[in-house]
Amino acid sequence: MVSQLYDILRVALSDPIILLLLGVFVVLWSTRSSSSYKRIPGPKGLPLIGNLLQWPATRPWLVLDKWHKEYQSDIISVNLAGLQIVVLGSIKRASDLHEKRSAVYANRPHMTALVEIMNFEDCLFAFHQYGPQWRQHRKLFNDHFQAHAIPRYHPSMVREAHILAQQVLRAPEKILEHLRHVYPAILMDVTYGIRLAPDDNYFVSLAEEAMAGLSVSTINGTTYLDIFPFMKYIPGWIPGAGFKRAAEHARDVNIAAAIEPWAAAKKMLAPDSVLAKLLDTTNNDDVLSRNTASAAYLAGSDTTVSTAHTLARNRDSRRGLVRFSVRKRSSVDRVLHPAMGVVRSSALHPIECRRLLPLEC
Repeated sequence: MVSQLYDILRVALSDPIILLLLGVFVVLWSTRSSSSYKRIPGPKGLPLIGNLLQWPATRPWLVLDKWHKEYQSDIISVNLAGLQIVVLGSIKRASDLHEKRSAVYANRPHMTALVEIMNFEDCLFAFHQYGPQWRQHRKLFNDHFQAHAIPRYHPSMVREAHILAQQVLRAPEKILEHLRHVYPAILMDVTYGIRLAPDDNYFVSLAEEAMAGLSVSTINGTTYLDIFPFMKYIPGWIPGAGFKRAAEHARDVNIAAAIEPWAAAKKMLAPDSVLAKLLDTTNNDDVLSRNTASAAYLAGSDTTVSTAHTLARNRDSRRGLVRFSVRKRSSVDRVLHPAMGVVRSSALHPIECRRLLPLEC
């Protein structure tokens, strides 16, 4: 079979007309839609492959920041073998385009790896193309997770905060592990009505693995599958096709992360859970309720844990917390210790105490 394909390829490439057509195709492919970006500054690339060899393999934000400074622009354009990427380098530029002109720039590019192979479109509706389906998911999500809805979830937050405090007191050296568990535990309870024990990390690990696949695929802004979509047809068993095997494994993990919590919750549906309300609102539409719930759990777990870990790891932040505890301790004591203030902490919901604390808290 291989020898036959080789003979066919050798004969085809010996024909000058086929070679000419192939050359024209390659040139058109590499320069497609690039004329629209000529006015946007950016690094000069090579023929056909553009800036593909200049695109950083790791920590791309450092190279992109360097290009923004080099071209003195908060918007630059990069050509990856015909795939044009526009990079925004300031909050103002991002706000101008994605908020003030969201009707024009609200859509996402089609991502071959994430959508067609890794199945992230079902786990996170943010990867849907802008349209009726995306708006339907977004409305359901906003109904349950906008600021006005958060007070409904205070009991779950307070309970898990108490558990976290006890764990930190018992084993402060494991604070990162404690933080890794507390936020997914809150979201599992709020979204699915499932309470996780402190040592139950199955769903936590499942969400972490799913979001790790997303990070690996997007950390460099794109993948070879996005640049050369035809590579999705390469079988995973072929030597050198490790990228395809990794993407297929990520797809299996993503499906499990979306379906398993949903299926477990439906067996004993908690009436106060977001999933129960989603099923009621959507007339028991399993797909719509499942995808909206998984977006809340997966995306929320990832971002909040990352923020908490950053705070815990940052020495300056820890020193700031110590300075705060000394400077503001008397104010906090008046709220939390009834013998030292006019209000009894037991008379208030713990989260309501925040309004009595100094603004800096």
